[in-house]
Amino acid sequence: MAWEIRKFYPREYEIGKQALRLIANDLEVELADDESASVALHFVNAQKDTGLHEKDRQLTQIVVGISEIVRLHFGCDLEEESFSYNRFITHLRYLAQRIVSGVSGGKNDAFLYEQVKVNYPESFICTQKIVTYIKSSYAFELSLDEQVYLTIHIQRLRDHID
Repeated sequence: MAWEIRKFYPREYEIGKQALRLIANDLEVELADDESASVALHFVNAQKDTGLHEKDRQLTQIVVGISEIVRLHFGCDLEEESFSYNRFITHLRYLAQRIVSGVSGGKNDAFLYEQVKVNYPESFICTQKIVTYIKSSYAFELSLDEQVYLTIHIQRLRDHID
């Protein structure tokens, strides 16, 4: 999650890092670097401009939620600095924007859907967990094409892990 916060809220993340340095210097308490992200989230959540910030919060919540499903499904941390992970997060960001806007993407190519289902069964199962999460949390149906793209991105991540 720290990677997502660094990418989406760089200013708040830097403030979080400064806060950790102040705590270390003034209180002589060393906190893990990941705590910078937690501090940053407090600043993000404290902002009162509900229009844009609420949308950003929702986008981040979707991206983090999906990333967590993938991590839990495969039982390992993902290589957050890898090119595959960066592409995955970029894809999730656009997907989250479509979900928040209520705009379904793509056609419903049943042939490609069946191909990824057969060729990438474990990644496909993970995608179905994400489909359930999105439907139950955001009342949004992912198109077959969106499921295909998501499965392919997850498979690329998986190839990078193995």
